[in-house]
Amino acid sequence: AGAAYCEKPLVETWKCGRRCKETPSFIPTKYFENNVTLTAAYAGVDMGRGEIYVAFRGSHSLTNWIANMYFEMTSVPWKYPI
Repeated sequence: AGAAYCEKPLVETWKCGRRCKETPSFIPTKYFENNVTLTAAYAGVDMGRGEIYVAFRGSHSLTNWIANMYFEMTSVPWKYPI
């Protein structure tokens, strides 16, 4: 998950230093970013383990923390079985 803090080109090529070297069999397949909410994430597969991963970057700057303040909770209309 620490690689989510690396720059997009480094994540896409899996060349973000120690974080990427620790998981050499991981292949990133998609990088997601939203410049309005300042969020970022990536997905990929670890061929050595046969596992799929999705990792989200947490808040990383003052601007990002301020953007976090604008998120609101919304209700989800859950339907429970009778």
